[in-house]
Amino acid sequence: MIAGAFAKPCGFVGTASWKWDEDRIIAVSLDTDAYDLADRRPHTFSRAAGKYWISIHNRSEDLEWAEQKIHWLFSQAGVPCPPIIVE
Repeated sequence: MIAGAFAKPCGFVGTASWKWDEDRIIAVSLDTDAYDLADRRPHTFSRAAGKYWISIHNRSEDLEWAEQKIHWLFSQAGVPCPPIIVE
């Protein structure tokens, strides 16, 4: 992230967007890519482990963290959280 643009250190974890049906929101679509892991620890998250690449996409730890944050945001707004789906 851009230094000085945020009050605390942060980095991109994922994207949450609305899933629509006509004119109403029916779910939150979630996917994650922990790019900071690849940047900060490339030997762990960007290199091949054997013949397979280690993925930073939709890691269970990142999905769990993002889902907790989404639920927290809805609770702060006093609005029921729609289902969260991972695509």
